[in-house]
Amino acid sequence: MKEKYEDVIMKIAFLGDIGIFPWGLIGTDWKNNLYEIKKKLMEYDLVVANLETPITNLNRTIECKGIHLKSDSNVIDILKYLNIKVVNLANNHICDYGLRGMQDTIDILEQNNIKYFGINNKSLKMEVCGERISFHGFSCFSTNGTRYINLKQNRNGVCSLNKKDVETVLFKDLNEDYYSILSFHWGDEYSNLPNQKQVDFMHELALKYKFIVHGHHAHVMQGIESVKNNLIAYNLGNFCFDECRSQVNSKLKIKQTEENQESYILSVEIMDKQIVTWSTEGIKYKNNRIIPNNNNEKINYLSNLIKDCDKEWYKEESQKLISKQRCNNCAKHNFKWLISKMNYYSIGAFILSYINDSKYKKSF
Repeated sequence: MKEKYEDVIMKIAFLGDIGIFPWGLIGTDWKNNLYEIKKKLMEYDLVVANLETPITNLNRTIECKGIHLKSDSNVIDILKYLNIKVVNLANNHICDYGLRGMQDTIDILEQNNIKYFGINNKSLKMEVCGERISFHGFSCFSTNGTRYINLKQNRNGVCSLNKKDVETVLFKDLNEDYYSILSFHWGDEYSNLPNQKQVDFMHELALKYKFIVHGHHAHVMQGIESVKNNLIAYNLGNFCFDECRSQVNSKLKIKQTEENQESYILSVEIMDKQIVTWSTEGIKYKNNRIIPNNNNEKINYLSNLIKDCDKEWYKEESQKLISKQRCNNCAKHNFKWLISKMNYYSIGAFILSYINDSKYKKSF
């Protein structure tokens, strides 16, 4: 069987976060709006993205979150149109409508032959163009999601990012002759800079294993490293993310800025479990269209900064970026805002953040 694919290169595209809602892309002439990016994505043997929302008709939830996201079934047509055949579900919103909402998502993905991984301790093993590849999704506790589980827990939920579980799957792939792809929902939201814990962890793993990291969650672009022929894309930014509104009253919760709308396609060619070449193609999601965006210079700049992640100026700059973006995205924190937070969801989310922070420190 291997001889059939001798000298064949597998071409795979990685995309950032996807959050599509009825008031955004779905309500437009989306086939026409996405036609150019569709043509580009049809060139790949495999297209992989982070699906940030459950696909469900549920309207009520007990999950304690500051904002609850969901998409309706129309998003499936868009995924198929864009040749997205594989999605990561390990993120902080997939359980916004509980395990029922997550199961609704699983059901509709399976009905439409879209593969998934990153929940219920599910990895995804495939053979594409003769390459044996294994996908693993993990969501970091610091992203403040719900329903986290680890490999030892025999129950449904979101695969949590911790050193032990990541090394376990990498070691297993190595022994079973699979090339590993790690899809990490992690990092500091709204910062263009990965933190030192992330960088140190990746450099540690690169000494022992072969892998690609497909990073997301920051909702802005971060840099890329190549360490011992391992490719680490810390955060791709938003591939296609509509403005976030309340599911209850359609009130604007998060406004997408220029930084949030900028992203890139990470294109990787693999042969014999080795990266032959890789490149980025800049894109921007604006006015319900995904258009080309020449941002290679910015990606290179951000990539060069990573080597200074242990410097004090780097940490200070990261905090400035986070604060600036939050001010742009969120409502002003005045007395009226404080009163609005005196409810079950907000108080529960506040308590949950402390619990997740404690787990995050233990996992790293």
